[in-house]
Amino acid sequence: MPFEVFIIAIVAISVGAGAVITIVKSVLGYLDRREERRLGVGRAGGVTTSELKGLLREAVEEATAPLVERLEALERQRPAAGLPGHDPHRLPE
Repeated sequence: MPFEVFIIAIVAISVGAGAVITIVKSVLGYLDRREERRLGVGRAGGVTTSELKGLLREAVEEATAPLVERLEALERQRPAAGLPGHDPHRLPE
């Protein structure tokens, strides 16, 4: 008789622990979903690949804009090749 009681106790404890784990997991999942809805962010982080590419493109253009402007200014200052009086081998004074 004591062996059967031991087995029943083990099964009861296992079922109880499983129920507690299931309830805790459900509550935590609910809290996560509620927080995601509040923030407006889903599991994917809220940014698609095309949106991320667009953001990166804008950031690179913004970061390199001063360099592009400076390069264009230098190109305008440089005398054009093939014009009379232009010697590409002569250093500017």
